Amino acid sequence: MVSNDVCTAVLATNLPGHTETLLLQACLLDRKGSRQAWDSLAERGVNVSDLLTHGGHGMRRLAPLLYEALARNDLDAGSDLLTRCRMASMREELRARAFARVIAGVFDALENAGIQFIVLKGAALAEPVYGNPVLRHSHDLELLVPEADVYRAAAALREAGCDGSEPLRAGGKLRVFHDSGLPVVLRTRLFEPALYGGDWEWCCERTVTVSVADREARILKPELSLHHVCVHAAYGHGRSSLQWVTDAVMLVRGRTDRGSDRGFDWTEVLASMKRSNTGLPLSTVLGYLERELGVAVPEHVTTEVRRAADQATGLEREVSLRCVWWGRPGNFTKAIRAEVGLLDRVMLALRIAVPSPDYAAYRIGRTPGIRALTAYYAGRATRQTARMLPVWR
Repeated sequence: MVSNDVCTAVLATNLPGHTETLLLQACLLDRKGSRQAWDSLAERGVNVSDLLTHGGHGMRRLAPLLYEALARNDLDAGSDLLTRCRMASMREELRARAFARVIAGVFDALENAGIQFIVLKGAALAEPVYGNPVLRHSHDLELLVPEADVYRAAAALREAGCDGSEPLRAGGKLRVFHDSGLPVVLRTRLFEPALYGGDWEWCCERTVTVSVADREARILKPELSLHHVCVHAAYGHGRSSLQWVTDAVMLVRGRTDRGSDRGFDWTEVLASMKRSNTGLPLSTVLGYLERELGVAVPEHVTTEVRRAADQATGLEREVSLRCVWWGRPGNFTKAIRAEVGLLDRVMLALRIAVPSPDYAAYRIGRTPGIRALTAYYAGRATRQTARMLPVWR
């Protein structure tokens, strides 16, 4: 049995590293905290201009936010960095205009077909939460739709000029491509693991109507959106994109600092966590946000989330581990090399190669017979052993 402590250590491998955290702090903290983080980057000899250029898309997408922070907090930056950030902001402004046209076409197609939808992630947060779409890069348009309508929605988009005919994936995702090349992702549930759920009925009762690219649309309430952002960060592609950190900070800040008629309702986050069995990933991610970005999580909420993490079932632990290395092979290597004891590392490897019967039943989708179990374990062991061999060399 893999313990909760081991799961937490593995989940932590998907959090931003020290340099990434300092850059995030420079972008997001108040004047004093931002300047301290900026000075720490300089003391470490970090060339931020090179970091934005060669640090991957996760770093590059922070450039507009950094450009704003440089001016707001009077940070000492060279001309090369200022030029890169200014150019990045100009590109995002042009992209935001093109993105708005895509949104208009997609919304028209779905509305004409009578299909309900909820806008998720970047498109949902850029204007209502960030206040400026330039500050939040969106590489796709994600929409939550009822499962019964997902193929009809895809057909309506194809009739409107989108391309793509892939089947609905196990994670509840179907993707088509706008003629501009922008992916339009149709989701039938909020979270990719089926255990976490996030079905249409639950979500559609927890939405607000806002302006998205000058169009009226529904998005998730800030509390449910924060939960979605935090749990999604625990997936294997979380660390490659640092925008989940900026999303989380902006969501909480937007309810507390911008004249909202009420503060951030953490009871909604707890309710969503309990419904979705996500105590482990939420505890890890919220802990990082509290510790490194100063997000003010009430003590009773922290206690409740930690209790949920401590009481996670074996199946919840296995699903959270599986989430870590979704997306990229390198995440698997980081996970298996997490800072745990040798015995724990062996147990972790064994559990990866030979999942519990509960996890097998969860993946198969029913209580399996001996033949189905044998086939599942044989295929799983072969695949995971092939993945682990390079790690142990």
